[in-house]
Order: sequence, then C-alpha cells, then structure tokens
Amino acid sequence: RVEAGETPVEGAARELCEESGLEVGPDQLRLCGRLLYEYDSRPKVMEVHVFDIREGWQGQPVETEEMRPVWMPEASLPLADMWADDEYWLPQYLAGDLTIPFIGRFRFKGHEGEDSKVILDYSVGAAPAAT
Repeated sequence: RVEAGETPVEGAARELCEESGLEVGPDQLRLCGRLLYEYDSRPKVMEVHVFDIREGWQGQPVETEEMRPVWMPEASLPLADMWADDEYWLPQYLAGDLTIPFIGRFRFKGHEGEDSKVILDYSVGAAPAAT
C-alpha cells in the first residue's frame, strides 16, 4: 500500500523491506505492469503496480506476518495456493512472454472467502503506450 506522499515505486521499495527484509532503492526497481482488480462486492477498483529488481538488493529474505519466502523453480510455483489471478499472468511474466509494461484487468465475484477465487472476466496484455 502506498502511503501519503509516496510514489508507487517508493511504496514498493518500502513494502519489500517491511514484508521480506530485502532492501532496495526506488531506482533499483523497474515498473513491469499494473493489475486492476474489480470486485462485484466493492465499488472501487484496486490498482496494484508490479515491479522487479533491476539488479542487486541488500539483506536476506526473512519470514514476516505477510509472507514466508521460498526459492523454487518457476515450474514448481504453487499457483493453486496463490491469488486466483496469478496463474493468468505470473508464469508468462517470469518466462518473458508478457510484454512489459503489461496491464491485467480482473473482475471477481467478491473480495472475501470463496468469492475472491471466482474470476468472472479478465484480460492481460501489453499496456497502451503513454501519450
């Protein structure tokens, strides 16, 4: 979550440290895409920015309340245990098959419980060129 006065990239650097123990400067992050989430049970669209690390980081991954870091081969990603939309974009992104920057739009039945696993509509592809 981006805090008041932060840019998305500054928020991503801060959140990475808070949630994993890894430290990077905002200039080390590359914006790869945006994910837009619409829930039939909520009026507001949620926007998530996806970044990767250009090169290097400080620290070691640590378990936090938000996550338990694990290194694994891409082919072993536990997609069934992850957010419902991840299977529609994450493997393609990791394989280099998704044009950067990309945009994904997902409409869910709801934002809690089993309804948060029901995707009613989605699209993933290259983001339109900025004007």
